[in-house]
Amino acid sequence: MNGKIIIGRAPECDIVVDQMYARVSNEHATLEIQDGQLIYIDHSSNGTMINGRLVHHSSIAILNSDN
Repeated sequence: MNGKIIIGRAPECDIVVDQMYARVSNEHATLEIQDGQLIYIDHSSNGTMINGRLVHHSSIAILNSDN
């Protein structure tokens, strides 16, 4: 493993989302550990809502209580 997890609809992603979810990009996002924190990095066309905030072509630290 290279220290990151890729999420998306493409079959080569580490976490593959079903093709029926068209709003999920082929390589939607990456999860990485940086300085001991889990970081969500968005690469998608539409962005991702995390805690009611749109994360789009940016990154955010993820905590246990996030949704």
